[in-house]
Amino acid sequence: MWTAPVTILEDEDEAELLSRFVELSAAYPAYTPFDIAQEVFRGKEDAELRANQAGLIWGNKLEIKERIRKARLNGGTEPEEISEEEASYRKAMAMFNDENVPWTVRYKFFELAQKIKGFIKDTAEPGKDNANRRNFPVIAFKEYQDG
Repeated sequence: MWTAPVTILEDEDEAELLSRFVELSAAYPAYTPFDIAQEVFRGKEDAELRANQAGLIWGNKLEIKERIRKARLNGGTEPEEISEEEASYRKAMAMFNDENVPWTVRYKFFELAQKIKGFIKDTAEPGKDNANRRNFPVIAFKEYQDG
């Protein structure tokens, strides 16, 4: 019984219960997983047995412990998942902001970050010579007459 998955009834959402367990564990680190699970399952059918099972199983899973750690760092709530595109953008900008990286390499990472965000359109056509293609950035100045 103690190695079986936590018993979740049909009208309950396991992800919601688990999120509540993670957030309460992050907000109240002095309490044991059993105490937190008692609160999560309070008022539900067969609450004490299911809470003890959840406290044992959820309290010992590494993935859940990692979620609790991240929630503690985020002020007690679980951080939202970011997309792969956003993660790539953040990595490129981190390399751009690293002062130990040579400027020529940092420039390439900045260009990559701007392509990821869609500020630069890659006009390269596969199989064609793109030597005449403009490079980033293009700055145009215009002279005008002062009146």
